[in-house]
Amino acid sequence: MPKEFLIKAGEKKRVLWVFSSSIPGTPRFKAGAVDGGEVTGKVEVARRRWFEWQRENVDLHPRNVFEKGFSDADYRIYVTPDRDTRIIFETRHMRAELYFRILAAVLILGLISGVTAWIFADPATPSQN
Repeated sequence: MPKEFLIKAGEKKRVLWVFSSSIPGTPRFKAGAVDGGEVTGKVEVARRRWFEWQRENVDLHPRNVFEKGFSDADYRIYVTPDRDTRIIFETRHMRAELYFRILAAVLILGLISGVTAWIFADPATPSQN
């Protein structure tokens, strides 16, 4: 199910936050005015590359696409619409990051298990050479 936000007119709302991830991506979302009128407002893309923040402000459109690069360690998208607006994400960027974290946790647990087995191995046991 796509991620959806309802944002009131003039309210600045964070719709995406990716922290400590170097996975490149292309977040895409649709914007539609609740009253059926024209979509207007601002989108702010804030990204921390290495040790400095870069901010980009663009107009809100019915279809919005932004690039997240390898060096974007902290990546946020804020939307401030001029009228009540519904935001619906088309990408599964957030879900992909969850799968990546689960995979990383499984790999770390496997590594810890291997190191623990090696540390607690009984050296008195004759080898099978």
